[in-house]
Amino acid sequence: MADVWLALAPQLDDADNACVDLLCGDCENVAPSDMLRILLDVGIPVSSTSTRGEIPAVMQWLGRCNDTDVEKLRSRLEIPEGKSFYDAWNDLRAEQGTAVAEPGTPSTQMLTQIIKHSEFWFHPSVSWEKEKKWIQESSFGINQVQDYAWHCVLSGNTSDPSCTALKDYGKQLASPMDFSKITNTLPFLYQRDEYSNKYATIPEGASVLLMSGKLDFEFLPAGPMISLSI
Repeated sequence: MADVWLALAPQLDDADNACVDLLCGDCENVAPSDMLRILLDVGIPVSSTSTRGEIPAVMQWLGRCNDTDVEKLRSRLEIPEGKSFYDAWNDLRAEQGTAVAEPGTPSTQMLTQIIKHSEFWFHPSVSWEKEKKWIQESSFGINQVQDYAWHCVLSGNTSDPSCTALKDYGKQLASPMDFSKITNTLPFLYQRDEYSNKYATIPEGASVLLMSGKLDFEFLPAGPMISLSI
């Protein structure tokens, strides 16, 4: 099964069939393999325990791609006739682009991104070119161009390796913009200190709280937090 999954992305890039048409139409602006990864992120998310069990069937439909498979895919993804998954994804992004977050609410995008890029981002940042290479070599890698663009802007340093993502991010918007011309940004990230990215030593017998990511297949989906003693 693993070999089949690993082979599917390059197989789709080399194919000329109805499944490729369903994924991205003429595929002028995006590769079929990229749309496969997006499908596994937002179409039938591999990160969700409610949809994860469907992934093997979806992989089989895409790999075999007979008329029945195409109809099953179109029905499951709720893609209208005459449209591709790429079209539907662009429509969704356009709708999301009209949403405006309230600056004072806990769910504000700005606060979320500041925490993410201050506390979880690798330092020094990996370049966007290297990240793209890793994504293209993976089966389940998700396009992180928006995260890299956020990191560049929040860092206040346009020479940061993440900043090469600005141009790519602008091209992917429903209304394309050239963000690569952004200059004179201010830093919003927390200042790094001697405790940044340092591991703590847990004393023997202490109680700890482990948090498991949604993509961690090693743990049963028994909730996001599990209390253990060591």
